Amino acid sequence: GDLDVQIDLLRADEFGPLIQEFNVMVAELREQERLKRQIAERTRDLEVTTTQLETEAEQRQQVTNHLRSALSSAENASRAKTEFLANMSHELRTPLSAILGFAEILQDDGLPQDSRLEFTSSIEKSGRHLLHIINDLLDLTAIQSGKLPVAKADCHPTEILQEVVELI
Repeated sequence: GDLDVQIDLLRADEFGPLIQEFNVMVAELREQERLKRQIAERTRDLEVTTTQLETEAEQRQQVTNHLRSALSSAENASRAKTEFLANMSHELRTPLSAILGFAEILQDDGLPQDSRLEFTSSIEKSGRHLLHIINDLLDLTAIQSGKLPVAKADCHPTEILQEVVELI
């Protein structure tokens, strides 16, 4: 097993070629051992590199998953915002339409006084409702920015429902 052995004995008999072949065989075995060590070193290097690449791939996958999640959240937020704006434009349009409609009717000189009072009252209620919606929007903005203080207030659901019915 000692590959450092080499026979330096030169002989002219039948052992001479045998000794030469022995020395060649030992040299080849030494070279094979050297190549085995190189292969083992390269294999270890490849294993380390493979582990590093696998770790990087896992990290990239985590980043990709995080980005996909963030994209999905952004898309959901965009859809919610679009729906909110569509609903809000409808909510703003309803009292504004009532205000404009009653204002147009009030331009009729032949309109009885009691109808005029009723229509101006409806205009006022619609205007207050519109102002309330705008204030709610401003409150929503304040809530999102974390600047709205919480306050308790009494409310009367029956009155709220009556106002909604009148607006509609």
